[in-house]
Amino acid sequence: MNHVIAATGSRRHTTRQQDLQIKEQRAWRVDTIALHLARGRAAIDVALGEILLRLGEGDRLDELCYSNRKDYANEELGLPHRTFFALEELALGLRSRPLMKQAVLAGEVSPVKARIAFKAGVSANLTAVAEGERRKIGSDTVSDEAAITVAAMEMTVKELKSFVNYEEEDLPSYRTVRWSMTPEQQDKLDAAVSLAKELEGYDAPEWKLQSRIASDYLKHDGAEGQATREEVKGEKAEKKEGKDPVDEMTEKGDSACQALEAHFEALELINGDPVTDNALGLDGAAKRLVARRYRFSEPLGRALYIISAERCWKTLGYRSFGEYCLERLGISESTARERIRLEGRMKHLPPLRKALKTGRITYTKAVEIGRRATPANVEELIREAESTTFQQTKEAADKEEKQRDRDRGERKLRGPEKAVEVVGQAIDRARQKSAEEGERITEGEAWTRISEWFFARYEKQIRKCDWRKKWEREVFLRYGGLCAVPGCTRAAKHLHHIIFQEDGGPDVPWNTVALCHCHHQRCVHKGTLILWGRSGEHLTWVFKARDEETGYLIPISEWETWG
Repeated sequence: MNHVIAATGSRRHTTRQQDLQIKEQRAWRVDTIALHLARGRAAIDVALGEILLRLGEGDRLDELCYSNRKDYANEELGLPHRTFFALEELALGLRSRPLMKQAVLAGEVSPVKARIAFKAGVSANLTAVAEGERRKIGSDTVSDEAAITVAAMEMTVKELKSFVNYEEEDLPSYRTVRWSMTPEQQDKLDAAVSLAKELEGYDAPEWKLQSRIASDYLKHDGAEGQATREEVKGEKAEKKEGKDPVDEMTEKGDSACQALEAHFEALELINGDPVTDNALGLDGAAKRLVARRYRFSEPLGRALYIISAERCWKTLGYRSFGEYCLERLGISESTARERIRLEGRMKHLPPLRKALKTGRITYTKAVEIGRRATPANVEELIREAESTTFQQTKEAADKEEKQRDRDRGERKLRGPEKAVEVVGQAIDRARQKSAEEGERITEGEAWTRISEWFFARYEKQIRKCDWRKKWEREVFLRYGGLCAVPGCTRAAKHLHHIIFQEDGGPDVPWNTVALCHCHHQRCVHKGTLILWGRSGEHLTWVFKARDEETGYLIPISEWETWG
């Protein structure tokens, strides 16, 4: 009997060992795919960054009728603005660092490490690295750039940050907090937020407005307290049965295998002659590179989904998924998480994947659609997104999410760590004051009292300082205080007459529209933006750009706005 038990235990032990071996082999397979995809798009990132830098020079974005680079990134390229600025920083740093550039293009140094290395200066720490490199190459002198490049190749991200004295404050971390609040309490908070816009600007983000309310309360009505908020964890990726996705990504004809073509195309662009100095030509080159970049991003999202769901990073010896992304793949955890969430949505919504792959919608629009889509309405949302700007798509998603939270009796705030802490301190202070008076209140009630205090303090003061006529104020607030141009997120500064006053246009609401300075002075009055219709009812916007060959202004897009 003992022999039978021993034999059974031995078989179970062998089975466990085989399972562990299979799991480890699978982890290495998907890691190899993810590594090649993450590092393989380096040439595209460098080439795209160069194009974006040239687009940002002079008034080229003005010629494309964009008031800032963030709007251009979201609307035309479908790139998150943080990715846009990271690509610009990468290309700018590599312009004067040929050795680092070759290392990045070869995949030896990740773009994340390169951007960290750009902050390095001449320091005593370089001596040891330079000495070691001198022995390797037999040279009498080694430049600081060579030493930094070697350090970036051999060190981890954490070691490199310490080596170049990299300050984490340059990259603020974001947190999400929630409070229980009734609809009536939220109405009072919304009233205070609307008033804060008058002080901070209509284009200020929600976290900045709430932080202003909280900081004013702490400054005038109490001492700072201690924040006791915790970050909300992200949702876990779901596991789905079916064909092995790792096998799918290694099949002939899959996008993971075809992505290599885009890499070589980008290398030709980097090593070849400059594309053009014309805004329209640079815009076209940027869009082609973004399309090539997606050949890497789509299969990388699938690989990251598997690595996160099956915890492959642990099998590979990393302490966390974030460490794996940063050290192994050279991408931030937040970028990876966003891509995983979108991949999870696309698994359940195949039309969303198809629309993104065929270019019907951009990546940023796909992220926003994924927040609110269901199998029943995904096609309708895709059609709406095709005919609207990213700004409108995001506003619709934010409004729907806010309504869901409101129905559940919750209020959410996401923002930089410091801003969230200020809000938490104000809430704690308000609760502390009530406790001293013998009354215990909830966080929602405390936030309501802070909002009432802020509204009572500033409402009369702001109304008294408003010099505009009543109908002019209404025109400014038609789009929430923002510029009326589709896709613009700047605050409105000027009133523009659709029919010019010199041509007999009346000074009335239907003939006036609120625009930012750029779209009014640099676009409308230079002829690159034309609009007609009745403001507040229906407007047609025609965007023009100068053709490189003929020198004439040609239409590049047309939008209609209603209401």
